Formats: sequence, structure tokens, C-alpha cells
Amino acid sequence: MWDQIKHYAGVVWDFLSSRIFLVNFAKMAAIAVISFFMIFKLLSCYTRHGDKAKVDKYIGSSLEEARTKAESAGFDVAVSDSVFLVGQRPDMVTAQNPAPNAEVKEGRTIYLTITKAIADLATLPALSGGNDDYNFYAKKLEMMGITARILRKETDAQLEEGTIKDVIVDGKSIVDQLASGYKAPMGSAIDFVVSQREGDDAVTPDLSCKTADETSFLLQASQLTLGKITADASVTNQNTAYVVGQDPQPGVKVKKNQPVNVTLSQTKPVNCADASGGQQ
Repeated sequence: MWDQIKHYAGVVWDFLSSRIFLVNFAKMAAIAVISFFMIFKLLSCYTRHGDKAKVDKYIGSSLEEARTKAESAGFDVAVSDSVFLVGQRPDMVTAQNPAPNAEVKEGRTIYLTITKAIADLATLPALSGGNDDYNFYAKKLEMMGITARILRKETDAQLEEGTIKDVIVDGKSIVDQLASGYKAPMGSAIDFVVSQREGDDAVTPDLSCKTADETSFLLQASQLTLGKITADASVTNQNTAYVVGQDPQPGVKVKKNQPVNVTLSQTKPVNCADASGGQQ
């Protein structure tokens, strides 16, 4: 029995160590290696494994132009969002992901945000709970994408400065419709009538014969400011000098906070009234 096993083992060893077997085994191994390499190469080419391409800039292009350019570069295109922009025609690309110049694998989907033709509607806040202050209300509208404009101001001593008195859309008042949820297109502009406590005009006081301190007090009380000061040769101290000329002249209606220019002289003019009402 043992002799038979040794005999068959010898026959197998002789076969495995024969030149014919070794040559054929080497050929089979070479074929296997070459086949594996070719299969890997073909799969790599088929899947384009590791290949990357740079993403172009599509922002500012139309959707059709962006799609054509992206697909020619091996990318897919999908619209992820749309927004309304005043003055912008529809189907224009405003944003993209991935960003321009990003390197991504070919076949990647490029997500685009485009403009649309019809604006979304936003519900305007009602004029309650402090919403009647124009500046506060205008900021709320700005967050909604709506522009607020002051159409005119109306003097009203009963209301705080800047209180909304009327809301105008297309020339018509909508103030009574705000409580029921008036809707306006995003990107539109709305006009307002707001209150002011006093008019924008002031009247220049008579500054002749007044000292610097008196001049400053009168101008401040009249909601005006002191402008250019011209001193003649006699002036040694502007604080004790007298006004002998002014521009604009007394009694002229001007805008509030407008500067009034004065001319000073150290000598008090002879036509100035004294404290008792007479002439000095």
C-alpha cells in the first residue's frame, strides 16, 4: 500500500516538474495576469474612474445656454430653485452648485438657481402694534423684498414724527386693506404718506445789532445754523462784536438747518435800540 502511494507521488512530481507542465503553467499565469490588467483597464475607461473636469461659470447665462455648455462638458443639469428679480428676464442663471472652477467628476449633476417671470406675493404687515412707524415698517418690507418710498409728508401736530398716515399702491390707498392681509408682489415698490410735526421751512430772524451769543441763540431757536463769519477791521474779539449784516436777509423763508452768514463789527451800530427801547 505504502509503495503504491510513493509510486503515484513520484509520478505526480515528475509531471509537475516536467518542462512541458512548467511552460504551460507559465503561459497560463501570463494569460491570467494580462487578462486581469485588460479587464481593469476596460472598467476604468468605462467608468472614467478618477477623471475630473473643471466646472464652468454658468451664472449670467440663460438656462438653455448653461445646459448646452454643461452637457457638452459631461455634466448633468438640474434646476434646484427659482427666484424673481425686478428687471431680470426669466430663465437666467443666478447661482450654481458646484461653484465655478470647482473640479468634480464627470457626470456630476450641476444644480442651478434661475429667475422666474412671476413674482411671489408677500402679505404686508398690518398697521398695529407699533407698525405705524415708517422706518420700522420700511425695514420689514425690505426683508420681504419690497421697497418703501415716502410719497409726501403731511404736517400733523397730533402724531409722532414719521407716523404712517396712508399707504399707496398704483395711486390708490390700501391702508384699509392691510388688516385683512393685503398681498403685494416681491420686488415691487409701495408709497407712503407720513407725518411731520412741523414744516421743513424756517424764517430767518433779524440778527442786526446782536452779539455772537445772541446770534447763536436766535439761530438755534429758528432751527437754523451759523454759517460764514466775516469780521471787519475793527473786530478784536468776535464774542463781543455786533452783527452789522446777514445773508439771507431777515424775514426770508429758507429750509431748516440752512446756514446764515453774518458780518461783524466791534463798534455797535448807531441805529441799534438799547434795552429801554430807544436808539443808541
